[in-house]
Amino acid sequence: GTWVSIAAPGVDILSTLPPTQYGGPWGYDYWSGTSMATPHVSAAASLLWAQNPTWSNQAVGEALMTNTNAQSLNRDGSCWPSDGSTFESVNLYHALQSDNYEAIEYSDIMGYAMDAESGEPLAGATVSTKVGKVKSGLDYVPYWGTHLVPSNGSPAGSILSEGFGNYVVQTRPAGSTNSMSIVKKGYNKVTYYNIPTGLYSTTNVGTISVPPKKASSKWFITFTTTYGQTITDYDLWIYNDNTGYLTAWMNPGSLVGPPYTRCYWDSLDDLNNNPDSLRAYSESARIKKQLAGEYYIYVEDWWIGNGSTSWSSTGIVAVIWKGSKIVAVVTPPATAGRYWDIGVIYGSDFYEVNTTTD
Repeated sequence: GTWVSIAAPGVDILSTLPPTQYGGPWGYDYWSGTSMATPHVSAAASLLWAQNPTWSNQAVGEALMTNTNAQSLNRDGSCWPSDGSTFESVNLYHALQSDNYEAIEYSDIMGYAMDAESGEPLAGATVSTKVGKVKSGLDYVPYWGTHLVPSNGSPAGSILSEGFGNYVVQTRPAGSTNSMSIVKKGYNKVTYYNIPTGLYSTTNVGTISVPPKKASSKWFITFTTTYGQTITDYDLWIYNDNTGYLTAWMNPGSLVGPPYTRCYWDSLDDLNNNPDSLRAYSESARIKKQLAGEYYIYVEDWWIGNGSTSWSSTGIVAVIWKGSKIVAVVTPPATAGRYWDIGVIYGSDFYEVNTTTD
């Protein structure tokens, strides 16, 4: 309500607890409520007071309530009530270094990160950016994330994007060209280069599908389209003389025996039943053991069929992994056709084809 002075994180906060009473044998648990939000504010007040020991308690409180987060709380009734309140959320950096915080312009880099084997969000992964060799921003992949218009944007507090695995890295200085890495233990590292940014604007790098590290994995193939955009239904196909035609909806294959290749899920299932899922806009396959002959990799526009021109409008991108390394990132040509022929795996090499045909 309007009587609140400031907000702080208070839902599912991991904290220490007396192990004999609440925390089980480990002494940790996730709790929610003002008891979890208050320590964030009191800790910020302690640091601010330590930096300014001559300040009164009133001065510390005013500084915390004035130097808040750049992204206004979204008071549309779905997250925060539309009740006339004006409080914002605590921001330690703004409170301790208000001059620097307000003087430095920034840009946003946003996207979605997912596990290429399960299709689940890559929750807990670190997303970091650099300008040259200098760190420029940091975020963590949430299970479900929301990107709000900053307080200096219009309309402030409105939702720019939200969804499973939706992260946002605020980078400084604004307008710089960044590299971005996604890192999580047990997964291949992904690094994208030459990401442009603009002043107080957002660069969307799309959905990034990250395979788990597996010593036995020879190849991993993924495609992703623009999250939330239901223009068509694509199917990932793999053909080899020894495996036949493999695709998730008809013949997904197997990793425990021949053909030692597996197509993981059919995007249409999620598109129909769970359209918010990252699996609705992606598919992936793994080649565990490579058999003799060529592996032809292609995507079919099953929905539109012959003469499809959807390829340039869905944001589809195919990524070819060899072991833990990306060997190709392929976007389709601006031509028509039911099938997008991505390329051929033969021996230890991938050969890009990148044509569309009927």
